[in-house]
Amino acid sequence: MRINRYVMPVTVIAILALSVATASVMGLWKTSGRQDILEKVDRGAAKAEDIKGWMTLKEIGDAFRISVPELISRLGLPAKVDINAPLKDYLEEYGLSITAIRDEVRAMLEK
Repeated sequence: MRINRYVMPVTVIAILALSVATASVMGLWKTSGRQDILEKVDRGAAKAEDIKGWMTLKEIGDAFRISVPELISRLGLPAKVDINAPLKDYLEEYGLSITAIRDEVRAMLEK
């Protein structure tokens, strides 16, 4: 009996794809830390180091229970800035860095 030479590679790829799909559905397959950070935020256990470029000013305000208008002012952003846009959109335009944002949030939490 002879098996087609494409059967084994197709079978291996199908098994791998099925494994990834199953792990994703079960919540065991993660490709980013986004969910972990959001869970910390929900529990109130987030730290300034958890701030990432994909987060928005509104999410930061909610997560750390700080005033978004005050944060905008301290970062030197215009008052009409979109608080629902990701931080990474502000970095280059306003000369900010994630480190600077984390430092300001940390300072606001300490006062």
